[in-house]
Amino acid sequence: MTIEAQGITPDRVGVSRKFTLIAAPLAAIAYPWTLRAFNIAAAEIVEPSRPTHLIFWLGAALFLALAFAIPLIGLLASFRLARVTAPTVAERRAELVALLVVAAPAIYTFLGVVDFMTNSPLPDEWAFALLWALLIVAVVASPDRPYPIASAAAAPATLRVAHGVAAIAILAVFLGFHLVNHLAGLIGPDAHRSLMKSVHAIYGSALVEPLLVAALLFQVASGSFLAARHLRASADPFRIFQIAAGVYLAFFILGHMNSVFVYARSWSNPPIVTDWSFATSEAWGGLIESGWSNRLIPHYALGVFFVVAHMGAGLRMAMIGHNLPERWANRAMFGVAAAAALLALAIMLGMCGLRLDLV
Repeated sequence: MTIEAQGITPDRVGVSRKFTLIAAPLAAIAYPWTLRAFNIAAAEIVEPSRPTHLIFWLGAALFLALAFAIPLIGLLASFRLARVTAPTVAERRAELVALLVVAAPAIYTFLGVVDFMTNSPLPDEWAFALLWALLIVAVVASPDRPYPIASAAAAPATLRVAHGVAAIAILAVFLGFHLVNHLAGLIGPDAHRSLMKSVHAIYGSALVEPLLVAALLFQVASGSFLAARHLRASADPFRIFQIAAGVYLAFFILGHMNSVFVYARSWSNPPIVTDWSFATSEAWGGLIESGWSNRLIPHYALGVFFVVAHMGAGLRMAMIGHNLPERWANRAMFGVAAAAALLALAIMLGMCGLRLDLV
């Protein structure tokens, strides 16, 4: 039987084809170095004893943009691979790896905290590179036989409903307060701390906090199951975006819990108060000046964007499920995603030092 008879063209088994499959994880390897380059340029800008040249502003903007571009490369690769009607095993695995590339900022932050806690002799950027190298090998070594595409099977309705209800509960009890709290950072650290003291009494209570943690872990577990179910069959770009956002959030949630509950409250001696100073790394010079903490800029920004946009994608599916016109559902999702981007930008400007004078 020829290759063509199996639905695989010779180009799809060639070296050039393999390279296109691993382009996204190759880009991910560069992620820590874009942040390091950003730090070098930013250090020249904030140093008061040196004249600030335009080249450093342009360099800082360029390298930060490149850091944000890497998850976008993963998302675009996921879109492209999801459109393949008769994928090979290698293409399907490349799609899964591309989805992980979307989560590269959250993975790198999670890995960096673990690396610091374990006092690993391997620097986190090299551990990060090793992770992607192993995933690249897994894709390259994958067979080029056709991947058995399953028919689109709906996930259990009860699980989908539970996932949505839990999301609404988390939004009402914690996430809404948390996002507004971070917006208060635009006014100043004192405003953030004052508001946090009020809202933390709700979601940080001895009764609510364990339930909130359980709900977040349920979202990670149930979301992973739902994503795996949808990825068994071909998915449209809207579904891929929803899955990619969920993958990012899974690593973000697990990493955030590790940073707060394990690193700050249990591992550190004395325990660290997880307030504005902790979130913005004031002790290390802030998010921009710190060579370690600048990874939190894309980490936080994409966390805010994806958590809101993911709910927008869920809203789209709910609207379609209730027989509303698909164009309405699409517009609603795009509107929520645009609002998510503006919200993420506002929060990050506050966390990086911008202040609004409301007097």
